[in-house]
Amino acid sequence: MSPFATRGGKWYNARRMKNLLFITDVKVDTIEQKLSGVYAGAKAFGWTVHEVELRNTTRTVDDFIEFWKPDGCIVDCDTELNRLAPAKFPHVAFVYLDVDERLTPSCVHTVQNDSKTCAEIAFRELERINPASYAFIPWYDPIDWSLRREEVFMDLARSTGRKAASFHGRWSKTDIMSAQDAFAGFLAQLPHPCAVMATNDEVADLVLRACPLADLAVPGDVALVSVDNSVRLCENSRPTISSVQADFFEGGRVAVEILEKVVCKGAKRRFQLIYRPKEFVRRQSSRRLVVNDPAVEKALERIRVEACSGLKAADVLAGICSTRRSAERRFFRATGTSVLQEILNRRFDAVIELLKKPNQAIGPIANLCGWESENYLKRYFRKRTGLSMRDWREQHT
Repeated sequence: MSPFATRGGKWYNARRMKNLLFITDVKVDTIEQKLSGVYAGAKAFGWTVHEVELRNTTRTVDDFIEFWKPDGCIVDCDTELNRLAPAKFPHVAFVYLDVDERLTPSCVHTVQNDSKTCAEIAFRELERINPASYAFIPWYDPIDWSLRREEVFMDLARSTGRKAASFHGRWSKTDIMSAQDAFAGFLAQLPHPCAVMATNDEVADLVLRACPLADLAVPGDVALVSVDNSVRLCENSRPTISSVQADFFEGGRVAVEILEKVVCKGAKRRFQLIYRPKEFVRRQSSRRLVVNDPAVEKALERIRVEACSGLKAADVLAGICSTRRSAERRFFRATGTSVLQEILNRRFDAVIELLKKPNQAIGPIANLCGWESENYLKRYFRKRTGLSMRDWREQHT
């Protein structure tokens, strides 16, 4: 077979590495995750990735296209690039990643975060606490993904018959003290407990800091859920923040797959795809106990963090009170379950997440998730699901 093929009426070497230009305004946590997916897709399909961070260069997009002569471009619009017009790419295949669709022609290729499902997951988590009211805190700029999350969440909240309100005041990232004051005033006026969805983790962090200004406890008076699952923000806040993990890696990988189909396989159709949330990570901000008990809350957080590292029930119980029997009763009264079962639940959730990854071998999963042995995990998994781990993977991936 000849190594040459045609594109645009010209011959080119089909076996050479193809150039891919990844353009973003500035790298933040979510974009780094997408970029990891882009690199994975590029490796699988034989593309070379060139990164462009426009905020840190004096060059223009035209300069980079002229220099690299890319076969395809991915434009990440998660920050400020929604107005980077398709005319910038007259002779290059390109994909918009998380673009504001209100500003984009319908003829272009797009890969979008599934904001609808993110909002539905957040609502289901907050609905568990049976709140007196619901609230939504949007992004400072009326961008498409935030508006979509607000629309879906507020529709669901209103359907409960409880009071539901969106924050409609103006706020700015350059004046976070005023933003926190405004959020505190807004939340203080709502019936409590109030279930709050922040449009992303950055906003959730501001809401969390605002609550003490109105003498509101989290999660007692305000239960809080957000989107993105930024480990930097969610794990280092006090209390830690519950968040929906969007599969940004998959979004980046799918964008490369579209370019492969268009550039190398001659696909003529328009691709407009979404990537769905990966998981929900419940942390302290939405974990309201049947009985408010700070020692049990601390124990639950320890289980969440250490369950897959060989944590023993005895270690957890020792941190609750002096006698094991009293600690077990106290934990059960607050949570409705035992310490051992909570540890097993956390380990089981970790097993499920690894089984969803097709390249993860099944053998090492028991050790990675803190189980005593592979055989013990196999027996427990079959008892809980009725399937072997291999059969579960085949049915669910």
